[in-house]
Amino acid sequence: MSSLLSWWRWFFFRGGGKGRARLFFFSLVEAKQKLTSTPSPPSPRTTTPTKQQYSDVGDLLKLVFVPDYNVSTAECLIPAAELSQHISTAGTEASGTSNMKFQMNGCLIIGTMDGANVEIAEEIGAENMFVFGATADQVPRLRAERATFRPSPAFNRAVELVRSGAFGWEDYFAPMLDAISGGSDYYLVANDFDDYVKAQEKVDAAYRDEAGWARKSILSTAGSGKFSTDRTIGEYASEIWGVKACKVPAEGEV
Repeated sequence: MSSLLSWWRWFFFRGGGKGRARLFFFSLVEAKQKLTSTPSPPSPRTTTPTKQQYSDVGDLLKLVFVPDYNVSTAECLIPAAELSQHISTAGTEASGTSNMKFQMNGCLIIGTMDGANVEIAEEIGAENMFVFGATADQVPRLRAERATFRPSPAFNRAVELVRSGAFGWEDYFAPMLDAISGGSDYYLVANDFDDYVKAQEKVDAAYRDEAGWARKSILSTAGSGKFSTDRTIGEYASEIWGVKACKVPAEGEV
């Protein structure tokens, strides 16, 4: 923890949905309550809020939930962001176009080799990103072996911390934790966990080097040309839609 908190970080997150997605975002809200030393609501099993404080965190780590996230909000947040997380399991094609927007604005990416992250790495070089996790060709084997895979002690401590009720609502969060345990861990959260922590440590070290970070940021923006709307729409038109561009007549032409 000390390594990840050696410089001031604000984490902005947004989302919604149903089922596990809602559980996940609610767990982040509860973590935010802890980190800001704000008493959490009582869990279904207890009658009093949890008031444990994390004084070693202080102002170094903040979680901010962005409600009703939309384009107008993105126009403010994306240009100001320095690190964007796109951490879907490789092969799920769940890292889409939002990472391109961050890249174009000079924001560095921490992520798996999934979706557009793969294309971005090809354009700017993986050395200018913080890549972690299993690759798509490894995923089928790791899923088959997941039931017998032994997660690291750090991963187990994180899971048990939530199970213990440290953030309250332990019964409510149980299905989310069950989904990343044993053979149920379809997205290989346990497998990627330690590599993710190491990648964050690399982020921490890189951020101390202001010139090096600026260089990565500049190269990230400079390598974003492939993802312009001109190229992508033209490619969709010719390869998928099968339509041709209509020339706009010059002034005086019929």
